Formats: sequence, C-alpha cells, structure tokens
Amino acid sequence: IIVSKMGDFLGLKGRIVDGTYLLDNRNSAWYDEGTASYQTDSTNKGVLTISSRMFKSANGGTIPIVEGTFSFEGIDKNTGQKIQVNSGQYLLRKIQY
Repeated sequence: IIVSKMGDFLGLKGRIVDGTYLLDNRNSAWYDEGTASYQTDSTNKGVLTISSRMFKSANGGTIPIVEGTFSFEGIDKNTGQKIQVNSGQYLLRKIQY
C-alpha cells in the first residue's frame, strides 16, 4: 500500500489488515519538500493505524473505505536534518486487487 497526500507517503510490505503498524526501515514513511527527502529508518520511526468499514452513501448504497492516522520522525540522509510529522489522517476508498 502506498498512501500519498500533500507530500506524505507511506509504504507497507506484506499482507495488510486492520491494525497498528510500526513505520521504520521495513514499513516506511517519507515526506518530500523541495530537494529534501525525509524518511523513516531503523532509528527514526513512527506509527500507522488502519481501520476498514462500510460508508453509507447518500443514495442508500455502501462504499468500502479504509481510514486511519499516522505520525513519524523522518531524517534527510543527505543533511542529517530531522522532521516530525504529527496527527496525519487519511480516508480512502478501499480497493481490493
């Protein structure tokens, strides 16, 4: 899964189910700003939560969605500068492949 909005990116590997995931060098998060790219690694970590549910639409139907929160500390490997991403939220239509 890769989630992107306003420069924040999350990449998870393996089977993904509802729950809480550690963001590190395996399941990564990154933020690009200009020429700088901040990412999680084995030292700079974060947390991602995932929750699936059905959303009732205005026409009476339902739409599968996935939503959650994320936060992480990222480092730019070129400069050593760090950033904190706090209170990240997402709401997406769930698509199964």
